Amino acid sequence: MKVLIATLIAAFAASTAAQQMRAATIRRSANYRSSQVGCAHGQVKAGQSPSVIVTFTGEGQRSTTSIARRSGDSISRRFRLFPGVAASLDERSVEELLDDDNVEAIEADCVVQLEDPTTLEGKPIHSFVEDSGARTIGSSRSDVPWGLDRIDTRSGRDGQYNYGPHRGVGSRIYVLDTGVRIDHSDFTTGGQRAQPGWSAECNSEDESGCGGSWVRDGVIDASTSSCNGHGTHCASTAAGYTYGVANGATVVTVQVLSCAGSGSGAGVIAGINWAVDDWQTNNPSDKCVRGASPPSPQLRSTAHLEGSAAACEPAPPHRISH
Repeated sequence: MKVLIATLIAAFAASTAAQQMRAATIRRSANYRSSQVGCAHGQVKAGQSPSVIVTFTGEGQRSTTSIARRSGDSISRRFRLFPGVAASLDERSVEELLDDDNVEAIEADCVVQLEDPTTLEGKPIHSFVEDSGARTIGSSRSDVPWGLDRIDTRSGRDGQYNYGPHRGVGSRIYVLDTGVRIDHSDFTTGGQRAQPGWSAECNSEDESGCGGSWVRDGVIDASTSSCNGHGTHCASTAAGYTYGVANGATVVTVQVLSCAGSGSGAGVIAGINWAVDDWQTNNPSDKCVRGASPPSPQLRSTAHLEGSAAACEPAPPHRISH
């Protein structure tokens, strides 16, 4: 009798475990399909293979799990701030990984796109990289746009903007966007305050995408001035000498959107990863702010990312859809 009872208990436990595994597979599959539907501009593809972001349950599981299972499967990025990868996989490989309990989630790598990559504030976007020279200013000024006027007080407007005693000195703003023209006078007046950083497709580790839509280390210069000026405009809004909120802060350019204003969710995540690495490794004593036109993609993977990168505070997001 005891043997029979033990056998029945073991069979029940095995059945329960199998049901739980099946439920987990169904949940992962449903989340993946939902993420595909959420790609307003489509899912990134390499040939016919969809690009996905795979998050594992832990670092050990990422190390031991076979990801590329078929010819044509490839891993494009490995993320440091959470146990995940971006990969282009055959649909059959995706289905197998969805059934793998070492995998926490698989999500579509969505195309991200500026809502209007050709204009901003009614002007051609490339015009924001043109340089008409910065103006001399004091500790406060009265010829300010209403936005600057509004943010230096708790309520109302007084027609002026007071920069305060610090102006953002000792702070680094990582601008995740289309690249920045760092030699613009808005960033060179009073000393060079904009620095080369990183580009999702054109950097010291990967130069395969250099030229055309991607600029080396995110730097726009005279030879690439036709590149989308959205990033330069946003950097100037944050830290430009003439109209910047914190015109003593240092800008670091991180190009996660092409000169045409588009990119990928995996590229945005990689940009955040690089910014946090750069700050922690090279400038840990500075205050760190991430200013991103593309907000972190709304994925389960970025919950891990935001937790790891919390010390580098995110600025309010700008306009983008994904």
